[in-house]
Amino acid sequence: MPTQRYVSPELTHFVGRRLPVDQQYSLLVNDVLKAGRLMYPPIDDRQPNEMLKGGALVGGTPAPDVDDTEAAYSQVICFCDIPVTDLSIHMKKYSRFGLSFLKPFLVDKGANPVLYVARNSPALSFGLPDSRDEPWPRRRLFKKNYESLEDYRRKMRGTFPINLEFFLDMLVFGFIKYFDDSTSDEDEANVYMEREWRVLGDVTFTLADVHRVFMPERYAERFRADLPNYKGQLTFSDNI
Repeated sequence: MPTQRYVSPELTHFVGRRLPVDQQYSLLVNDVLKAGRLMYPPIDDRQPNEMLKGGALVGGTPAPDVDDTEAAYSQVICFCDIPVTDLSIHMKKYSRFGLSFLKPFLVDKGANPVLYVARNSPALSFGLPDSRDEPWPRRRLFKKNYESLEDYRRKMRGTFPINLEFFLDMLVFGFIKYFDDSTSDEDEANVYMEREWRVLGDVTFTLADVHRVFMPERYAERFRADLPNYKGQLTFSDNI
């Protein structure tokens, strides 16, 4: 058990951002807890980890990166490493309906923290075209290098080592997150506050694996009727 208050023994995922609260409840209970799986968006009828087995987790047709925080589009499940008593700001950005797992359970599923990159922090460009070896903002530098890598792979089609492609896309660029250090803690652009961990592909589980469920107190009676076999902790998120 950690002694520092700023780390947590559990990793938490909230569902239904920007959905009406009753839909958030239904999504958590019916589509996640009863189904025994967290699925990366878009949620459809595929089997858990189908995309992971196909090796198609990064690239392809990217989803819109509305907040411009991703180095590369990747199909991942995201968790926050925030102590329960400090989740208030995070829940205001996402929702008050969620679940958590203990870290060892998710590490066994491949969970790992992301690498945060301050988007405007200067870094040398190391000889990129037109760079003149002058410092670039890191967001621009990472983007330019990724684009250069994509161009090189197209030229080397069929000869670029697949194991290296997998490593760079899924385990390097897929775990890089840009943040704006000039924003307030409450700003959605301040993703550094999330202390994010990621799992590639879907996460399957049993009810016994769930460490904690979060929801407003008014849903407690309904929840216990819907999931009488749940034995983990139930935390009322409106009291945090």
